[in-house]
This record gives sequence, C-alpha cells and structure tokens, in this order.
Amino acid sequence: NMTFSSVTECGGLKVEFVGQRNFSAFYSAYFGEHACAATSLLNEISEQYSRENGETVNSADLMKAMLDAVESGSIDATDATVNNWVEAANEMAESLGLEGTYTYSNDRNETDIRIFASDTDGDGKYNHFVNDIGGGQYYDPWTGKTGNIADLTLATEGLGQTRNLSYTIKEGTKVLCDGAFF
Repeated sequence: NMTFSSVTECGGLKVEFVGQRNFSAFYSAYFGEHACAATSLLNEISEQYSRENGETVNSADLMKAMLDAVESGSIDATDATVNNWVEAANEMAESLGLEGTYTYSNDRNETDIRIFASDTDGDGKYNHFVNDIGGGQYYDPWTGKTGNIADLTLATEGLGQTRNLSYTIKEGTKVLCDGAFF
C-alpha cells in the first residue's frame, strides 16, 4: 500500500504526491532511501496526469511508471539515480498514458517540471531533490511535507540548482487544470 500526501488543488482537482520510501518494498530499502530525484520526477508526471485526466493516479500505475523508467535504464535499479531526466520523464508519462513529450528546458518561462537540487551539507553538491509545486513551495518526497523554496540551500556545482523539463502536450488534449495547482 502506497502512502500519499495531499498537497495541491486546482478548481476542486486534488493531486496527491507519493513518498520515495514507498518504492523500498518493490525494489530495496536502499533504492527507496535514494529515490528522491526519481520520485520527485514521478510526482511531477502524476500532476500532469491529473491535469489531463481529472483524477489522481492510482498506486499500481505509479509503481508501473517507476518500473518502466527503471527497465529503460533511465533510472538506476540499485540506487535510483536518474541517468537521463528526459528519457525517465517520457517513460513515466507513456506508462501513464500521457501522449505529450518532455524535453530539457533552459528557459524558465517554458519550464513545466522544475526539480530542485538541495545541498543539505554546504559542500555545493546536491544531496536531496524536491519538486516545485508552485506558489514558491516544494514537496519533499522524504518527509512528505511542503516547504518554501526560498528556505532551501541549492546546489551550486554539477548540474546546479534545478533540473528543468518542458512538456509539449499532444494537440487536441483537453487540460482540466492549467498552471500551478495553488
């Protein structure tokens, strides 16, 4: 059984995000303890699913979406490292029946997914990932709580502060909630 945290709503449409340790039983405790990036990405894909379908993704479909991304090699099966953000996002989206396409984005105005790389020990490198939920807030897949992005210390080395993806929706797709859920 997966546990969810209800954190966002738009016009009565609720999106519930999953915590990273939910994947421990399916893969390993080590995977679950390190799946913050992969889970943050999955939560963003789940949010897009709700926008397009008007309902929350069920836990079996979320498990399958993560499995599909792991089987593709875009997420490491041992330590949950996201090896390819775009490939992982597209595998998850396809698994959930979304027909749009994710690509990397450097333009903040065109970014649909923003995953923050947090530096929790002050060495400039990322130690944890959380996802942007709009309104200056983030969702933490470890604690299951929200917080203020301004309170995070973001990574300054490697790929930097954020992992940004843009979503091109399939033409003709009805969007039930556009923009942030706040």
